[in-house]
Amino acid sequence: MYDLLKDNDPNILTVRVSGASRTPRHQGCVERQNAIVKQIIQKKIEEMKLRFPKSDPGWVDVLGPATSAMNNSV
Repeated sequence: MYDLLKDNDPNILTVRVSGASRTPRHQGCVERQNAIVKQIIQKKIEEMKLRFPKSDPGWVDVLGPATSAMNNSV
C-alpha cells in the first residue's frame, strides 16, 4: 500500500508504525478522532438537508466534503 501511495503522489506523507504494540492510550486517541469524524459527517448531512430539503443524504454522500473540512482545518 505504501508503494502504491508513493507512486501516485511522491509528496504524500504516510506514517508507518511497524511492530508497535497497541496500548489503551493509542485506542483512546483513535476513538476520540472517530468521534470528531462522526461529528463532522453529521454536520455535513445536516447542511445538505438544509440546502436540499427533499434529499436524504447518507454518510457516503458527505464523506468527500467531510474529509476536505478535516484536512483544511487548523
